[in-house]
Amino acid sequence: MLTVHDLGKFSERFQNLKPELLKELRHHESNRAYILRHDSMGFFLWNSIWKRLWDENCLNLNNLDYDIYDWDLAIEPLIKAVAGHHGKPPEYEIHGVPVNCKELFTEEDTEIAYIFVKSVLQLFSGTDFNAAIRDDDSGDPFENLILKFKKSSWLLAGLTVLCDWIGSNNNYFKYISEPMPLEEYWNRHALKNAKEALYDSGVLPSTVSLNTGMEVLFPNIKTPSPLQLHVSSCPIEKIPQLFIIEEATGNGKTEASLTLAHRLMSVGLANGIFIALPTMATSNAMYERLVRTYRNFYQENSDPSLVLAHSGNYLSDEFRTSIGFSEVEELKQYSRIGTTEDETISAQCSRWIADSRKKGAIS
Repeated sequence: MLTVHDLGKFSERFQNLKPELLKELRHHESNRAYILRHDSMGFFLWNSIWKRLWDENCLNLNNLDYDIYDWDLAIEPLIKAVAGHHGKPPEYEIHGVPVNCKELFTEEDTEIAYIFVKSVLQLFSGTDFNAAIRDDDSGDPFENLILKFKKSSWLLAGLTVLCDWIGSNNNYFKYISEPMPLEEYWNRHALKNAKEALYDSGVLPSTVSLNTGMEVLFPNIKTPSPLQLHVSSCPIEKIPQLFIIEEATGNGKTEASLTLAHRLMSVGLANGIFIALPTMATSNAMYERLVRTYRNFYQENSDPSLVLAHSGNYLSDEFRTSIGFSEVEELKQYSRIGTTEDETISAQCSRWIADSRKKGAIS
């Protein structure tokens, strides 16, 4: 499903955005305009390809109890999910007029796209949708499958957006002009580069450290306060819960709350911490305090992100440094930095999280 998310780019209308390249590769010019986004075009192209794949028995859907229309109902939510990889479902009209697929794609476009999808099916020939039916013996298995696919389409839509973002980084996936079979490209380039790109993106979860307590997070505090000692050892249930901490100013509420939060993380109730403060100034101050200790919440080989998620975060020298740029003008050119033995930067934040306050809050 993920590999067909950009089917719309097979359209001559899309490729004509670079007319000189279209002429070089397809040996003709075009006057066809780009009238519908490629994500929506891909959804319409899939329908014609899908019927041809079925008719030529290219799909591993050989359960005779269900026909092409049944499977169409099942798979359509997944196709809509991958086609909507720019954040919204496919569009069905152009200026109020229903879309006609033949207006979007030439016969040559459709044939090329079909060959690509068929090659993808051969590459992933082990896929067996029928297994999903056989594994479900409650009620009508096919109706249950359709319901499962509808539910999973939400997850697939999010995964597609994430993969599309990471896979579009040509620092890892450089353009290759050498012709080669799809399987060779997949094994020689795609898989190897994907591992590196995924790791460097910073979206993989960090592993929480199971060593908890004030002495772990704040080793410089030699004599913890009674409050800090209490939260380091008080009983914690493995259920959602609310703690309210009250103490005089300067008596270590912040350290106590962070210690308690880490203990909740260590028993599997959370993966991270969100701290809400009333002003940018207090947020900046808290960020600078967390820089010194936040890595202690995770195991040594983890690479957690610490994000300052307010609209003026780029004014913080320390936060700008954490996402790899040193000048305010470079705000739009986030560049993740790698850790080395000589690294002096004490905080890091992946650019995926740093480029939006919403992502910072959601993460």
